[in-house]
Amino acid sequence: MTYLEQYRLDISEWYMGKFKTPLDFNLNVKPNMSNVLIFTKYYTYYHQCRMNKQSKIMPKFENEADKFIANANVFNYPSLVDMRALFGHLV
Repeated sequence: MTYLEQYRLDISEWYMGKFKTPLDFNLNVKPNMSNVLIFTKYYTYYHQCRMNKQSKIMPKFENEADKFIANANVFNYPSLVDMRALFGHLV
């Protein structure tokens, strides 16, 4: 993660669905908070990369429709993890 951030590598094309099974394992089968927190760092950085890419495609949001399109492009995909539920589970 440090390497990715230091060199500003774009991971926006990674398939985050591969993280779902290990996350479930580290939460429910053999709890490991360190791995869960590492996942959240990758997941947050992944969405920052997706938003940066979207900002280059659509540099200005003229109206609410543009914001909706940008939001759908960044967050609308099947491997999205409900972070609020994750943190609720952890607490």
